[in-house]
Amino acid sequence: PNNSADPSAKGQCGFPNDQLPKGMFYAAVDATLYATASRCGACMRLMSGGVSVEVQVIDLVPALPGANGSTIAIDQGAQSILSPGGGNPNVQFSFIPCPITGNIRVAFKGALDPSVLVMDHRSELKSVQLATAGTTQNMTRQSYNVWTTAGTFGGGRVSLVLTDVFGNTVRTPDMALSTAFVDTGQQFPRCPDQ
Repeated sequence: PNNSADPSAKGQCGFPNDQLPKGMFYAAVDATLYATASRCGACMRLMSGGVSVEVQVIDLVPALPGANGSTIAIDQGAQSILSPGGGNPNVQFSFIPCPITGNIRVAFKGALDPSVLVMDHRSELKSVQLATAGTTQNMTRQSYNVWTTAGTFGGGRVSLVLTDVFGNTVRTPDMALSTAFVDTGQQFPRCPDQ
């Protein structure tokens, strides 16, 4: 995943290497699991031979030719736990909430390019809405994991309504349209539906 020593390198999910949460393992998944970017930032538990490891999805990988099932590429640290002797073990997996301790962060393209990249969410994002003047407007997730909307942001500040796959919703405060990642001060609960 994000196979580069360049700290600003990005995988298909758009998360720069130097912005990824520390102390985690990462994965790239095939197109079926990637699900048009809906799994970007989601965490998975991989299990093989009584051993398990948790990884966060940050990239897309081609399916292995002739693979009978899903293709998941993981970083070397996770690989050494699941398969100390090397090789490609068969694994079982499940999607789980991420062990993120901080808040959700966002980075905007700017006022004239109404798009936002959202990262560090504990659970999978279901929707992002732009909140302005008492109304909300749905944003569309692109295959490269950026949420977009028609028109421009305008006004120089925006608020977002983020909803996870469990129906939990958080609303960010009004934020400046920074191209650097901004801490929203918000996070989904540790356990679903709490």
